[in-house]
Amino acid sequence: MAEFLTFVTRTCKRPHMLLKNMESVRTQTDDDWKQVILVDDKKRGKFYANKMLAAHKGRVKGQYVYILDDDHRLIIPDFVAGIRNIVKKKNPDIIIVKCKIRYHGILPRRWKRKPKSAYIDTGCFVIRGTLWRKHIGAFGVPAAGDYHFINRLWKVGKVRIEWWDKLVAEDLRETMQWG
Repeated sequence: MAEFLTFVTRTCKRPHMLLKNMESVRTQTDDDWKQVILVDDKKRGKFYANKMLAAHKGRVKGQYVYILDDDHRLIIPDFVAGIRNIVKKKNPDIIIVKCKIRYHGILPRRWKRKPKSAYIDTGCFVIRGTLWRKHIGAFGVPAAGDYHFINRLWKVGKVRIEWWDKLVAEDLRETMQWG
């Protein structure tokens, strides 16, 4: 049986950030999750990272999917439990959450309305696995893949959206000390 939540983590030669990312996932109080790591060991860039999501969609089996790239970490240990609680009560297709992003602050900025491209990040949404696997190809663009993907989902039609007014993740570049 597939796990409840799959964390998808893209990484590129940032082992200290990846370690912090993985530690934040391991602290979850609900252990019904799996973390899939997608490695770019040649620094091929954002476009390659975006295309990797679709190329590896067969590895992503969770009922829900959350992209938590190597430069992000969870800041609450009950993230999985909170998502499970929302799913039990509301059965949404998309759960929008808050994420603190370097230079942008807390996103999405437009709360309870369709976010604009500059105001969304991969750390801002959890997607039903079937929708994720069906539409993840929309992410495979040179820039703003997160916006193109979520915009595709808005256009699918009757997707059920739940807004969890909780800051759940942060950009590690905000917190790490560089010496």
